[in-house]
Amino acid sequence: MPGHALPANKFTIPYLDKVVHFGFYFTFILLYEIESYHQSSHTPMLLGVGLATLLGVSTEFGQRYLTGGRHFEFFDILANISGTFMGWLIFRFILKKL
Repeated sequence: MPGHALPANKFTIPYLDKVVHFGFYFTFILLYEIESYHQSSHTPMLLGVGLATLLGVSTEFGQRYLTGGRHFEFFDILANISGTFMGWLIFRFILKKL
């Protein structure tokens, strides 16, 4: 949804969109890795990281070249990738504790 379509808000949180990007990709990769771990095929764990990174980068470039109301932001890509790797690291940490 384009930012101008959102209702005006008196209360703003700085960089909230980056936190949302980070949180989405953190949750996405964490759930992916948990499900992958429980599958009998045991897909390679880094496959999820690669797919999430590709999704995060391609989504931003898609916004730049394929949409009119959305904008490309390099720091969104960084938030996506940071969330992905942090989710993966947390999963690896939890896995070692089990």
